[in-house]
Amino acid sequence: MKAKVIAAGAAAVIAAAAAIVKPWEGLEPQVYADIVGVPTVCYGHTGKDVLLGQPKRTVAECNRLLEGDLATAYATVKRCIPEPLPAPTEAALVSFVFNVGPSGVCGSTLQKHMRAGNIAQGCGQLMRWVYAGGRRVQGLVNRRQAEYRVCMEGV
Repeated sequence: MKAKVIAAGAAAVIAAAAAIVKPWEGLEPQVYADIVGVPTVCYGHTGKDVLLGQPKRTVAECNRLLEGDLATAYATVKRCIPEPLPAPTEAALVSFVFNVGPSGVCGSTLQKHMRAGNIAQGCGQLMRWVYAGGRRVQGLVNRRQAEYRVCMEGV
């Protein structure tokens, strides 16, 4: 029974994170180079399986990729911040890790604050991650503000 409750909680956090991610990433079924030149497809999916010139993905494929990417991001958040967090805070962190990668929470000042129970200070660290290719990007500022608002919902 406990495993089902945990799985349901994870699914709810991942669904909430998807609601954050989808509007910021948008659906692009054709592979494109992102702002720093990384081949990207669907809702911001990157990796060795994404190459420029590949055929378009279906919406179903894009949704599966996003679900897998968010599950990976969720696992990273739980591994690096095992302390219980409010569900909105977890969802914001999953969205954040999906966008910036594990270094956003693992070994970061954000992790230090969250593990010490200083959730508000941890959420505040999101605003430090607004650079791409060495320059401040307004779209990332806006996205971090949105993630910050969700992160603080549970505080």
